[in-house]
Amino acid sequence: MLTSVFHATPPRATVAEFAAMTEMHVNILRDVAKNPNIIQILKDGRTLTVTYDGDNMRFIGDRSLIPSVPEALQMAFPYELESQSRPAWYDRNPKTVSEGYKGTLTPHGVTKRLTYTCPTDRKAMVEVLQCQTTRVTAAAPAGLSDSIWWIVPAGGSGDWILRSQIYTNNVGDNSDQAVGASLMLQKDDTIYGESSDVSTGGSCVHCFSYKITEFDA
Repeated sequence: MLTSVFHATPPRATVAEFAAMTEMHVNILRDVAKNPNIIQILKDGRTLTVTYDGDNMRFIGDRSLIPSVPEALQMAFPYELESQSRPAWYDRNPKTVSEGYKGTLTPHGVTKRLTYTCPTDRKAMVEVLQCQTTRVTAAAPAGLSDSIWWIVPAGGSGDWILRSQIYTNNVGDNSDQAVGASLMLQKDDTIYGESSDVSTGGSCVHCFSYKITEFDA
């Protein structure tokens, strides 16, 4: 007896076409009413039993029945594979969501500028997350000026994940930070961008942007 596991791939032929191609007289028995995820292939008193859990096929029995078990079973399992295999995340009703903020601001306390929360029954891949801080006019004196992205998991506490900051006072001084395709959000997870500037006088540009693909959970 031999047990093997292979990843399921889309079918390329019907059961009848498979039998004709292999020129084998095999009986394929499926008891759909009891368990549509089990198939048995019988020949000359030998049996190959196959189970399918939606992601993998498991073969138990005499593999010599069929020259290529993975290929044979993807042919012999047309409807089960089509109905139960799960599409990749980017094929599950995807929706692009993007938003940005840009403001030339004088010194201010911590203020939220941009927020996104993952909807119910959806997940979200954060493909681009960016923040930028640029000094526009000199302060007297300059203090910390920053733009920060935070994440707050559903029911949890927040922490910052991306930060641009400047302490210097030269016009045009800049900090630009970005990250791509590194964050998967679950239902009610939230990200938000906030700015602050503790300088005395002067002004800075604070920028935030994101590009997200939502999809069915």
